[in-house]
Amino acid sequence: MNKYQNMFMEQMETRINMLLQRLQGVKENELYLLLHSIKGTGGTMGMPRWSEEAVSALKQVDEGNPRLWSREETELLLQPFVHLLKTRTLKHGDSPAEPAAVVGRRPPAESEPGHERPFLQVGTPMKPGRSLVLLVDDDLGLLCLLKDTLEAQGMMVLATPSPDRAREWFYELKPDCVVLDIVLEQDSGFNILQDIREKCEQYLVPTLLMTGKSDRDTRLRSYRSGADDFIVKPFDPEEFAVRVERQISRRKRLTSMLLLDGLTGVYNATFFRQELERHLEESSLNSQPLTLAELNLDGFARINADYGFEEGDRVLQSFAAGIRGGLRRRDIWARDRSDRFLLLQPGLNEEEARACIQDMLDTFGARTFYAEGRKPYSLSVTAGIASVRTSMPADAALDEAHEALEAAKQGGGGYAAVYRTGAAAAKRSDKIRVAVIDDDGLMRSMLTKRLGDLAVYGLEVRSFESGEQFFEESWHREGTRCLVILDRMLPGMSGMDVLRRIRGDQATAKYTVMMLTGLGEKSAVAEALRAGTDDYVTKPFELQDLEARIERMLGELLL
Repeated sequence: MNKYQNMFMEQMETRINMLLQRLQGVKENELYLLLHSIKGTGGTMGMPRWSEEAVSALKQVDEGNPRLWSREETELLLQPFVHLLKTRTLKHGDSPAEPAAVVGRRPPAESEPGHERPFLQVGTPMKPGRSLVLLVDDDLGLLCLLKDTLEAQGMMVLATPSPDRAREWFYELKPDCVVLDIVLEQDSGFNILQDIREKCEQYLVPTLLMTGKSDRDTRLRSYRSGADDFIVKPFDPEEFAVRVERQISRRKRLTSMLLLDGLTGVYNATFFRQELERHLEESSLNSQPLTLAELNLDGFARINADYGFEEGDRVLQSFAAGIRGGLRRRDIWARDRSDRFLLLQPGLNEEEARACIQDMLDTFGARTFYAEGRKPYSLSVTAGIASVRTSMPADAALDEAHEALEAAKQGGGGYAAVYRTGAAAAKRSDKIRVAVIDDDGLMRSMLTKRLGDLAVYGLEVRSFESGEQFFEESWHREGTRCLVILDRMLPGMSGMDVLRRIRGDQATAKYTVMMLTGLGEKSAVAEALRAGTDDYVTKPFELQDLEARIERMLGELLL
């Protein structure tokens, strides 16, 4: 029995136990959701007997029937699955995977054999530009299986059973593809798709819907709702990965053909790079100066958090249009990512470019924004300018502009001066704080050093050997956001205890939590997802992969 089948069995055991303990009876809709989940997931995970029994049992229930099933009726309906749990049936039901277990069995304690602490493994560098997939399914066993399957193909996956977190991640992180289960306990995949459809169409983000219902009405509704693909459970995980990859490849081809950023209407990063390479070649022939600037809206993450994403989009559009209005026809103005922009000015030296940019930023900084029902606000902008040497490749030129921006954020010196305007100019207070909580001193040291190397994000990193030590420290409460990298196995207060306390705090929205789990901790992932972790990483892991996850998850918040 593989780890995904084991996780599925543990999840079913918990859900069935909860239903059988209901003295007041069980709603038929709850039974339908359980059987529907078993039908799709069992077949996908290579457990056909589970799927077959679910198909048979589904004939006895109606999704829309409000009646209450008695405890005796529920026991009779679920009896085949209780039997499968007791025998711990393998893929084909030929032999038991381990000694017989009963419903309600206790999972092995962390101190028992088989729970040795894993070590950190450093592997080959991760592929650059990995695609980001948002995956939503409340069947945690299947969620983990599909996440691992996609990541084995080089993608990065944000997996969650929470519809609310899915919506938040979609707007914050702009995934390259969205995969939604239609039947969810807390919501419907159709509802989520309805909420994000406009942005999906605007940014050409493909959406895939999964379900165990293959009837004509469900298929038609899926496509009418805007889904680009429809996948019926059970399915082959490898085929699933190919279909996701195909949708992402199609999106990349389409976006590469377009010149403009979909939100702001200025050029996109792909076109900007092409123009940069062309101008570098031309400048080497005509000896004309060439300057490259990178501009960043300071504290923009607070706008999204305090005023909403629609207001954040309005600010980006206003900034892009305002700067474009003050440019020459020769200048190339583009949006790089999130709230970062690039400006190429052929024929201007650094001093001339600085004066031009200062005038435009002074105009923008004098503007006051008004959000309905909220206090007026203004923004500051930091710009880094680099004189481009015609002999350098495009990557080197972009690196110099980025280094100039970071030097400017630190107060100037080295590469360029800083330009700040508006109410936020006095002091940057949006620096992200990162807390590493792990009782393994070597692990803390390695992670802290690695995070410290991400200097371009200006992270403040501290490490803690216990959850108690973390909560005694007020440092992480003082900043605007805090990323918590949390080991599940801690002495005293466990990692799960820390996670639950964070999620129970009134300021929980300021914390982003990444849980570290071991290979043998099969049920830990499901437990962490239920408790509200934003992501999990299985040890041993590659440091490059962890770094990439942090950059993608907090890409906007770290700016």
